[in-house]
Amino acid sequence: MSKSEWDELPDWSSATAYAFMKAASPQVWAWEFLRRNPVYRSDWEKKEANANLTFYDPPILDGQSEAQWWKSAAFMQEAPPTSKPMNLHNAHKWGLERLYDPCLPFTKGVTFLTTVQPYPRLLRTPEELMEMIVDEETDTDLFQHVADRYAVIAFDLTAAMGEQMEEARRLIQYWQRTLKADGRVKIKGNSPKPEKWTRHLQVLDALRMKPPPTHAVIAQQLGGLKNKDAEKDELFKEGSKYVQAAKKMMATDYRKILMLKSPPITNMV
Repeated sequence: MSKSEWDELPDWSSATAYAFMKAASPQVWAWEFLRRNPVYRSDWEKKEANANLTFYDPPILDGQSEAQWWKSAAFMQEAPPTSKPMNLHNAHKWGLERLYDPCLPFTKGVTFLTTVQPYPRLLRTPEELMEMIVDEETDTDLFQHVADRYAVIAFDLTAAMGEQMEEARRLIQYWQRTLKADGRVKIKGNSPKPEKWTRHLQVLDALRMKPPPTHAVIAQQLGGLKNKDAEKDELFKEGSKYVQAAKKMMATDYRKILMLKSPPITNMV
């Protein structure tokens, strides 16, 4: 696939065929993954058929009027019932303002819904804190505590912030070091990996070929195993890892790219 023609497959075996992604913005990267997703493409193809349909949560029953649905749903559920046009629902589930033609390249008209970095996070209700609470059973009782991956800190909003923020930073760093030393958390890096993203695109485009190459061929072509004499089962396992990672990026992880503030630096020529 070139920047403009969906039916034109680039040479998936060569990273240089994806040089058009050099200095691409996070939104462009995210779109390149999403437009390759067959489920998203199916939602686009059903756009006309879904034009007059409505999505209901919880589902509306056969023969129910909208007023009857609203009354029963509001009574049965803790969360307010929602309804929206089906195409809008399908767009929102992908993080898009509306559905866009996946055959076309990214333009300024393609709008992803604002992706908010979840942390730091202001907790304002007990329910928000409860999301971080975990239960653990012991021999004698049941107790609750904040999960290791979170740190909840209270601030005095009537006092100056400078010293409080510095003390909070020290507390968090100390607790993070302690958890890491105990093996209770793994500190995640958030550095962009455009070379790996390019490989994901290569894998996805390889799978679109007819017939698609085997997982072993994908691994061999993309340098998964440097040993040219590697056994086929080794290559197959490595290729399967590549395919699994690429599909995960296409299905959900493209959203993580949207958290970046600027184009990632790439070594692509």
